[in-house]
Amino acid sequence: MASDALSSSDSSGSESEFEKEESATSILDTAGKPQLTVKAVAGGIVAGCCGSFLAVYYGLKTGVTPSLNIISALLGFAAVRLIQKSGISKGDYTPQETCVIQTMAVACTEVASASGFSSGLLGMTREAAELTKIPGSSLTDVVDLPLGKTMLWSSSIAFFGLFIAFPLRNYCIIERKLLFPSGTATATVIRTLHADPSHVRKSLKLLALFAGITWAWSMFLWTFQGLGEFPLFGLAAAKYGWQMDWDLSQFAIGMLLGPNINLSILLGGFLGSGLLGPWVQSNHQCDASLKGAGNPSCWYYSDAPKYLDMKAYTLFPGIAMVVVDGFYSIVKLIFIVIKGFTRPNSYSNAGAAEEGVDDLTTQRELIRIFTGAKIPPWAYIGGYFVAITFCICMVTWLFGVVWWQVLMANLLTPIFAVGIIIGMGMTDWNVSSSFGKLMMFPLGMLNHGGSVIPSLAVCMITISGCGNAAALMQDFKTGYLVGASPRTMAAAQLIGALAGCIVAPCTFHLFRSAFPIPNDDPHAFVHGVYGPIYRALAAITTSDGLGALPKNCVSFMLGAALLALGLNGGSDLAKKTCSGCQPFVPSTMGISLGVLIGPYIGLDFCLGMLLQHLWRFSSPKREQKYSVIVASGCLAGAGISTLCQVFLSLGSVSSPIEVSFAAAK
Repeated sequence: MASDALSSSDSSGSESEFEKEESATSILDTAGKPQLTVKAVAGGIVAGCCGSFLAVYYGLKTGVTPSLNIISALLGFAAVRLIQKSGISKGDYTPQETCVIQTMAVACTEVASASGFSSGLLGMTREAAELTKIPGSSLTDVVDLPLGKTMLWSSSIAFFGLFIAFPLRNYCIIERKLLFPSGTATATVIRTLHADPSHVRKSLKLLALFAGITWAWSMFLWTFQGLGEFPLFGLAAAKYGWQMDWDLSQFAIGMLLGPNINLSILLGGFLGSGLLGPWVQSNHQCDASLKGAGNPSCWYYSDAPKYLDMKAYTLFPGIAMVVVDGFYSIVKLIFIVIKGFTRPNSYSNAGAAEEGVDDLTTQRELIRIFTGAKIPPWAYIGGYFVAITFCICMVTWLFGVVWWQVLMANLLTPIFAVGIIIGMGMTDWNVSSSFGKLMMFPLGMLNHGGSVIPSLAVCMITISGCGNAAALMQDFKTGYLVGASPRTMAAAQLIGALAGCIVAPCTFHLFRSAFPIPNDDPHAFVHGVYGPIYRALAAITTSDGLGALPKNCVSFMLGAALLALGLNGGSDLAKKTCSGCQPFVPSTMGISLGVLIGPYIGLDFCLGMLLQHLWRFSSPKREQKYSVIVASGCLAGAGISTLCQVFLSLGSVSSPIEVSFAAAK
């Protein structure tokens, strides 16, 4: 799910002592210089546009979007260097400006991720309703999504995060000294970019090289349509999704995700499309003419509607795993937060050295900079209530949701967000989407037998508010470590979110104009698979949808739920009793993703991971230093090639050559 996207924890190599000394000095030297400059805004908008496009594209393609914090910083840095090299802008370029760029880009990207363009909002469309023909999902219970409406929708949910996160910044970062691993890693990358000119030159060359290679390869695959459906394991297996699409950007995501997630996704694909799906179809699908015969081996019939046929036996167990994982995550988060309050040093930095700041004087100066920038309480309290009022008016008008249900979501969101922020600071673990799906259940009971639209809208309001707040606190951690002003970062957040309210809807409509989404065409460029999935979950919560599922499907759901509970419990138990065993416990979310989407995504990710490990084996230092750069270049190149293909599709230009595979005669 776009909002469920399995995001990697960005990592970077440890700095040398020279880099630490150089970066600390340069940070203090440049902290007083202007930070929200014209070139920083330009770089942030460029990086934000790229990030938004990638978030929507990968959300529609697979539902897996890597963490874009470091990638945003790299793309923004490259954009500013290009601006400077062209002579448009001159003068110093500081680490604080890069931090502002990264904050602006992440805010823009977060709007694209959290607005539901590949999940909840997409689930409101007629196309999603036509694919989700189950009780509770009516073909008349849909919403038209013209460009203006999606812009207003994004604007109504884009600004909560700032007003929630800003008043908590000192408590989380200075008093609690929470880790925020991704924010700390991003700060390390920013300091290195500004401290080591040779590293910068090599990084930018690699970024451009792999962007070019990926663009050329993607256009080659587009020219020979069908090469991206290579039946690696034979034609029979290809019918169940066992194909290779040779997408270098998917390989790159596999490099960014950990081995546990990659292998879990592949395992889920094997369970769903290698065992369960083929077994059910071979043994329990019957011809429609046999209806009423009372054959116990007939679980469903050949004329069953979409998602009530064989697909039901992978879709609904996958949804059950997602829901159980979400509830488990919420309960676990509550315990983590309580433990953090009772034992405050459990999840905090032991000292400045862990942050890459060895000098106590430097740390004190960074604290002074971070705590010195203040915004009056009336500003963020008033801003939050203005955002609430605007959200209630817009959501009620756009989707017909009862105003008090929107108000309930807005009042609960900051309560959820506080726990999510603290949990993310402790573990780098964002469970915003779990709370969003949780909100579907009370909304479903309140609207029992009615529309699914309120459940979908409130789900996305919760995800957006909590996700934006958590992402901004990560950025505040980065800003603290590089000496950026929180007030400047707040302004960058507002600018980035405002840009996202324009860029993300335009990107979504670009894809909708070029391709029919969501769809169930296995040959489609993008599928938007999570739109129908979110709609199915909303339909289940607002109706007696489980009773209409095919025979034994509920039993498979129960088994999947127990598996999810066992995997989560086993992982936590292994962490306590056998830490070396924990990496071998499969990820629940990874398995559910493989079950829901199919095996091709796991094949891509694991191949990327394999290439990365071969690189690490042959040249560990270069791999540690440049693997994120290479992955970023592949993602950027894929974004450019996708944009080219979208425009070609809008111009009614199709691939000149079609390749197909058939059995030998």
